[in-house]
Amino acid sequence: MHRYERSVVIAAPVETVFRFHDDTRNLPRITPPEVKVEILGTSGPEGKGKQIRLRMTQFGLLSNELLIEFVRYDPPRFLIDEQKEGPFRFWRQTRMFEPVERGTKLT
Repeated sequence: MHRYERSVVIAAPVETVFRFHDDTRNLPRITPPEVKVEILGTSGPEGKGKQIRLRMTQFGLLSNELLIEFVRYDPPRFLIDEQKEGPFRFWRQTRMFEPVERGTKLT
């Protein structure tokens, strides 16, 4: 299994950074510019169990539909989402939020 990890410090309180990432409307804003994300719909409760159906298009050619679900949710410390339907055999994204002197460390 492949794993990619990156951290960045954001000059904002941890609660603000968490809520920004928790809000699915911001997904296109945090996606790399070469990938177009279209939110097709959301369902379920806020937090754990929330599902997001989206279409991702790369290079203007390759398009895939995915169903993502928040499977672990502990505000404002972390949220974990997994692909429930889509092109990958397995896909999980973990976002950890840690207060630091200059704001929030997002890993």
